[in-house]
Amino acid sequence: MNKKIFFIILIVILVQTIYSDEIVTTKNGKKVLLKANGKWEYIIDETTEIKFAEDAVIVWDTTFERGEVNYSDAVKLFVHYQNLTTKKIIGISFNLKITNTFGEVVLNGTVNDEVLLKPKEKQKATSYRFWSNNKFIDDKPYDKMWALADNGTAKIVIKILKVIFEDGTILVAKDTK
Repeated sequence: MNKKIFFIILIVILVQTIYSDEIVTTKNGKKVLLKANGKWEYIIDETTEIKFAEDAVIVWDTTFERGEVNYSDAVKLFVHYQNLTTKKIIGISFNLKITNTFGEVVLNGTVNDEVLLKPKEKQKATSYRFWSNNKFIDDKPYDKMWALADNGTAKIVIKILKVIFEDGTILVAKDTK
């Protein structure tokens, strides 16, 4: 074989290897497809039995911003879900914890979100939770969060607690059973 052809074939093989998609497994056992273009997505395995809430749905992103709600300044949180099941989800309960740059908890509580997530759907939220500015009372959630939203420094941790399906099935988090 000609040396030029050999090196061209070798280069093609190396480029394909470097720029190909890769499947990895997260520490909690979920499979993720890492795409050559830098994007990623969860791989939904039809054979995996989903037993717990955190296996049925994931939060793939959040948007935390300041804006206006009902003519008042507010901090808004959008939670973006992906349904990993073959059933329609109608409700998700989760623990929401927001901390500041110093690790101090600014907000901690349970949120019950009535959503409609079709089977396998990855949804970018259009509805949101918000905390309005009360100009007459200090030290409310808005006062603690507006700078975090403006600066993009909030740490938002969401733990799925419960998933409710259209057929009436309810899954709870693994550590609650």
